[in-house]
Amino acid sequence: MITKIKNKQLEIISDFDINNNRLINVDSPIDSNDAVNLKFINETSVNYALGTGLYTGGLIQIIDDNTFNILAGIGNFVNPITKSIIQLIWTDKLNISIISFGLTELFIYIAIDNNSNIIQQLSKFTVEQRNSYVVLGQLLIKPSNRKLYSDSLFKPIFSRDLPSIIDIHINEGPKVISGNIVTPTDSNSFLDVSGGDVVGYSINSKYDLRYPNQKTLISKTHIKFFTSYYNGSTWIYGGDANNYDSIDTNHWSNGTTNLQVTTNNNYTLRILCRSCLSDDILFLIYPTQHTEYKDITSAESDLQLLGINIPNEILITSVPLCFLIVKNNATNLSDSTQCKIIQIKSISVSAGSVSNTAVNISYDNSDAINLDSTNVQDALSTINNKIESLDYVKGNFNMSAMTGTNIHLATSIPILNKPLTLVRVEVNGVPVNLGDGVKIYDCYFSSDNGITAKSLNNVDIGDLLFWNENTASYHLESDDSIFFIYLSILL
Repeated sequence: MITKIKNKQLEIISDFDINNNRLINVDSPIDSNDAVNLKFINETSVNYALGTGLYTGGLIQIIDDNTFNILAGIGNFVNPITKSIIQLIWTDKLNISIISFGLTELFIYIAIDNNSNIIQQLSKFTVEQRNSYVVLGQLLIKPSNRKLYSDSLFKPIFSRDLPSIIDIHINEGPKVISGNIVTPTDSNSFLDVSGGDVVGYSINSKYDLRYPNQKTLISKTHIKFFTSYYNGSTWIYGGDANNYDSIDTNHWSNGTTNLQVTTNNNYTLRILCRSCLSDDILFLIYPTQHTEYKDITSAESDLQLLGINIPNEILITSVPLCFLIVKNNATNLSDSTQCKIIQIKSISVSAGSVSNTAVNISYDNSDAINLDSTNVQDALSTINNKIESLDYVKGNFNMSAMTGTNIHLATSIPILNKPLTLVRVEVNGVPVNLGDGVKIYDCYFSSDNGITAKSLNNVDIGDLLFWNENTASYHLESDDSIFFIYLSILL
């Protein structure tokens, strides 16, 4: 009989020898029914051992406008060639003065080296630096008053992850996954933003290495934002101190240090971005090209050209919410002749969904079934909404196994939701042989108390899993955990 993997059995308890292609100090089998299988080694332990970065602690505390603390922590330095691991333990570092910065910087990036020295710089850490520093996070310089912001809790970069993974998240930035809808504030030049969720990878190892962390942002009415425009070499933040909390409809950027005055009755484009660091910080991004439009339709058709770029320094901590097409001298953003708000629906920063109306689409509907109209955009939106509603059924995870003889119930919990994919069964995280309408493998689903084995395509709500001790690779025990892996619509 083949032995099975037990929970917690393969957790790595110390360093391992990658140079000689072998793992050392892997937990021994608990009993004769357990087998050490390197394929199922604890992923978190592997990732911790391979990446330089924060292991625990290292919390940054803002003291005042110019001073911060770094609390005690532990970091690992991993030689990328030899894979040797050196652990650093540091005590609290108090009353650290920030480095000087210019008028356009938004972040101070913080790390610690292998001698416990604090590293501060105004540019993001490179791949080479991340091999030499434990990256702790970044301090936000608030655009309005150029002082440290004390509530920067969302950290979308995970310093412990492998460099290629970090680079992906530096380039892509956090994503909007729900809500954050922009609407006019009555009949004026202000906007509201609804509450919603954003997601990004965390700097802090208290979050699992394999998963992003999610933050819920509250709704904001009559929002304040910071104008951002390009001077030909860098982005400028702040704008008119008396006008930064309403849209300046008379100006747009043309790559100079001053905002270009918009031609009368013409339209220009802007992007509104929301900071993931704070509920009340929003950035209004002006275009960097010399482009104005005679009407809203012309401006909207040009969105695919991406005439407005999002500054790199806010890309990793902010999410683009919407395009704004605004008429010169607009006074009422709820007036469809003065302004159009186009939500950026996609979670991709580089290629957002830029229009609510599909154009230039042709198709042959001769073989289409149950189509009530030819509105392609509505059909695509419906499909997208259904896909976004799919999720794994967590209620069928980590279920207690049941013991028995011959053919017996494997777990008392049935299929809880309508499966929209084939159901995979795992015991202690390892897939088992599931019968497809037959009982001759490890287990099968049944809706009549085990009498009939159901085909995998017909597994449904309420079906129970039965274990065949006579043909299975091993016997179930009461401390085993069973998982049904499948997708369903969870509303």
